[in-house]
Amino acid sequence: MPITHLPRLTARFMRALSTVVLSSALAAQLSPSGVSGVSYQNLSRAVANWKLANKSSVQIDPAATSEIASDIASRSDIKGQPIDVNAWPKPADKRVDLLVSSYISELRDRKYEQTGLPRGSQIKLGAADVQAFSFATYVQDLHLQAILRDPGFLSVTSLPPGAAIKIDNGARGLTDKDFVVSKGKHSVLVKSDKFTCTDGVDVEDDPVVYKCPK
Repeated sequence: MPITHLPRLTARFMRALSTVVLSSALAAQLSPSGVSGVSYQNLSRAVANWKLANKSSVQIDPAATSEIASDIASRSDIKGQPIDVNAWPKPADKRVDLLVSSYISELRDRKYEQTGLPRGSQIKLGAADVQAFSFATYVQDLHLQAILRDPGFLSVTSLPPGAAIKIDNGARGLTDKDFVVSKGKHSVLVKSDKFTCTDGVDVEDDPVVYKCPK
């Protein structure tokens, strides 16, 4: 083989090698190791559901949609172990939606805090927002509270939305919002300029929806 052909062959080999490396990296990124038993497609669907429900106030650009699903699929909890949704009460899909919703809602509330915009005003979440507050970061607090081994789910809504929420006397953002909480009794306070609701709720296997006004 003429020596003059070697640079061309070397270039082809490097391109082929790069393709293999990038494909492997992408496969690793999208593998469902962060939330065990949940596919990347199911996570993408859960993100799409959240976008549809919150489109009046929050936009998520396409890059962020992919970033969120990839982040959840590829990140483990603080001890490096995946969240095993197969151990959760059925239907697991509903709980995955609530887990994804609780995380994106935290992204939303952080964006309001960073921008100083009035709560409920139109904002846009981008890939940079996901990178600044990853799913792994969000899960750390849940893990420290030993919630993820046997989690409960609480949704707090109001009409109109945008009311402040307190759970067990701690500020937890704005309605409408889903939460991953420990099972058992919790106090809920929902307050706006027009109404105040406060009650105790008991969260067990079935997700609980707390509505204000009732």
